[in-house]
Amino acid sequence: WLKDRTLPFAYSCSKMTLLQVAVLLSAVWRTLCNADCYTATSLSSSEYPRCEEVVKDQLWLAWKVVDEKIDMAVSRKGSGWVAVGIAEEQSGSMKGADPIVLRKENDAIVAEDLFAEGFYQPVKDDTQDVELVSTSEKNGMFQAVVRRPMASCDKQDVAIRRHYPHRLIYAFGPDGDWTFKYHG
Repeated sequence: WLKDRTLPFAYSCSKMTLLQVAVLLSAVWRTLCNADCYTATSLSSSEYPRCEEVVKDQLWLAWKVVDEKIDMAVSRKGSGWVAVGIAEEQSGSMKGADPIVLRKENDAIVAEDLFAEGFYQPVKDDTQDVELVSTSEKNGMFQAVVRRPMASCDKQDVAIRRHYPHRLIYAFGPDGDWTFKYHG
């Protein structure tokens, strides 16, 4: 990518510090990776300023924060149940995590707020704080947008803090399988 372009800063590279070069390369890498994410999901960067490929060529997550809620666009190759969530903060593991599962119930796609009590199938949260905003299945891709509060008074929810590196947990079933089941 770089060899076919003339870069305006090329003349001063010898004067750049190692940190400046690292920041520049990080920005170039993020732009290229995010471009692939937006291309794969058909989402726009103006609507979803953050987009990450979670599993290469299989699962993507884009998000935006509006007021005190977060909208997450979950996209997967093929169709079938998919779950994404915020891991337990200290360990980054499933126990104590706050996943959202997208599955079908009576041929309708539903989003459920779950809580992982251990290293087994999460249970339905006592308070359902997730809202299914939209879904689509086209061009071999399933996509759903879910909304949840950044923080709630629910002890089974993990608060999402701005500018904090939360760990993501995820799982998805085989193509065409909409029956959510423990995958471990």
